[in-house]
Amino acid sequence: PPAPSGGDPVKWVDNLCAPISDFTKSLGGRLGDLATATDQAQMQAKLGKFLDDLAGGLGGTVDRLKQLEPSPVKGGDEVKGKIIEAYGKSQQALRDAGAKMKAGDQDAAGQVMQSLGDETSKMVDPFKDNDTAELRDAMTKAPRCKDIPST
Repeated sequence: PPAPSGGDPVKWVDNLCAPISDFTKSLGGRLGDLATATDQAQMQAKLGKFLDDLAGGLGGTVDRLKQLEPSPVKGGDEVKGKIIEAYGKSQQALRDAGAKMKAGDQDAAGQVMQSLGDETSKMVDPFKDNDTAELRDAMTKAPRCKDIPST
């Protein structure tokens, strides 16, 4: 579990950003593996594994977020709840897509890539439209928030 913030908004927000930062960093490495596919069958296999890995990574991120203490920052708990909800929905969408890929559903590949783009944009900027002025101020000072591409 993250170290207690002791009521420090910057520490709490840093603890909020840490699992999201770790997850977004792992995305880059996982995407690189897809580029090494040499044919359609290998691409489908790699995409299926990628989706499973992504869903697993989201699950771990959600588990870490749920361990956070109540927020000392106005609106912090609401933002945390929205991120957990969005990541949970994305995790299910990715699992469903992965199952279709593994079943060899050729038509699913295009849909999977589209939904992957949609879900990835939600994952990469979980704070979009979700933050308060206090939260944004703390985020500018929290080191782990600076690691997230869009914050």
